[in-house]
Amino acid sequence: MTRSVRRVRRSRCIVLTIFFAALAFTTSASAECVWVLWTERERSDSTAWDYRDAFKTKEECWNLAAALNRNLEPRVSGKTQGKLMGILKGYHCFPDTVDPRGPKGK
Repeated sequence: MTRSVRRVRRSRCIVLTIFFAALAFTTSASAECVWVLWTERERSDSTAWDYRDAFKTKEECWNLAAALNRNLEPRVSGKTQGKLMGILKGYHCFPDTVDPRGPKGK
């Protein structure tokens, strides 16, 4: 084999190694996610979402949400500053990248 063929093969191996190493790091980084437990309340004119807690894993969040939802009885939760907070509809888990309240305006 000539030197140029060896260099080409070596360069390909280096490029492939760098590519797969970068792929491995990006996959593990995107898997890390915080899960947020939200309370959903029904108001007369809309649905209100309130932050409740955050968890490192999806399972932790879903387990608590399921337990809270099992004990849930629709009821009026109380008044704050004279405004009705609404009827508690349930507990839901979303990744930290999702805000059920919708996009924020500038």
